[in-house]
Amino acid sequence: MPSYKELKDVIKGITSSFNSRNNDFQGYWALGILYQFAKTNHIFSLKFDLLNQVVKPDTAYFQPIVSKYNSKLYRLLNAKDINSQCLKNAIITIDFDHYTKHHDHIKYPVGAPYIMIGELIDNRGKLFKSTIYGKCQPHDPTKEQQSSRINKH
Repeated sequence: MPSYKELKDVIKGITSSFNSRNNDFQGYWALGILYQFAKTNHIFSLKFDLLNQVVKPDTAYFQPIVSKYNSKLYRLLNAKDINSQCLKNAIITIDFDHYTKHHDHIKYPVGAPYIMIGELIDNRGKLFKSTIYGKCQPHDPTKEQQSSRINKH
């Protein structure tokens, strides 16, 4: 059985990468695109089931994101010599316009608040969790520069 630290490191790596400005979708910051989708559709929460490669609410449009992070999860598990069969769940949830408390460690302090929670649950039912607070603005291609490493899906 993997140690607590190893699975904690895996989920921290996944959420940190998901939160990163380098998490591109169609050449733009994925979080801004997700927020724009949520705002437009009056949704406040998005859930990415990395093991089953499912996005809720159900939208095929974001399938490339969940597939990318499914692959990243397996790469991180392999790098730490952890058998993927030990996981029952691997979920990233993003709640937009959520928190109201002041947080000192907000990586991107402009825009509306969000909280991102990454959770791994092993086959014993033990939870490994990573939480990130941030702010972002909805995607607006007129105000953003498209990445040169475009990966259009």
